[in-house]
Amino acid sequence: ITRVIEPFQAQTQAITRVIEPFQAQTQAITCVIGPFQAQTQAITRVIGPFSAQTQAITRVIISFQALTPMIDGPAFRHRKRINRYKDHNCDECNKKHQRKRSRLNPMG
Repeated sequence: ITRVIEPFQAQTQAITRVIEPFQAQTQAITCVIGPFQAQTQAITRVIGPFSAQTQAITRVIISFQALTPMIDGPAFRHRKRINRYKDHNCDECNKKHQRKRSRLNPMG
């Protein structure tokens, strides 16, 4: 029975933490405490006691998508904001952005 406190990276083994008593032939019960990257196995957390040969009772603690890079930052937020408009031209948007920036900071 192991418990992880530090963040860890991909391709690690199963990290388990028992919360409720359970019987034989159950699936892996894991509880993740730290952030993690892609290619990890299923992360499950037991909510109630259960008996043998039951299916996996899972509860996601940290939302993640496998094998995808981290999507964050002002560029992604900007792109997400522009995607609302159907007819969109990146050149026009860049011109607007340049005008706004030059008005706020004439040197840059």
